[in-house]
Amino acid sequence: MRITPFKLAVLFIAVTFMLLAFVNTQSGSIKGKIIPQNAASKVWAISGTDTVKGNVGQGSFELTSVKQGEYKLIVEAVPPYSNATKEPVHVKNGEATDIGTITLTQVK
Repeated sequence: MRITPFKLAVLFIAVTFMLLAFVNTQSGSIKGKIIPQNAASKVWAISGTDTVKGNVGQGSFELTSVKQGEYKLIVEAVPPYSNATKEPVHVKNGEATDIGTITLTQVK
């Protein structure tokens, strides 16, 4: 049986989708809200050598493709607010971990 370029391309696409489906089920996510809405710019989740970074938009964030495990969450604040941390944050494969609302305080 001869494999044509078209058949090879279809096979490649099929294998790629199967691998992506497997990868997506082997991770979770972390989501939450920040008050005040404009008080933070970034959120970091750190566990050992794994680091996931995301942006805060309109007071909300969601970090995706987070490996299963226990994380320290760091909210990077903008002046005049102070950074905040939350730990431990537990992430399970295929689940979204909602940490709720983090209220940032102003530096005095």
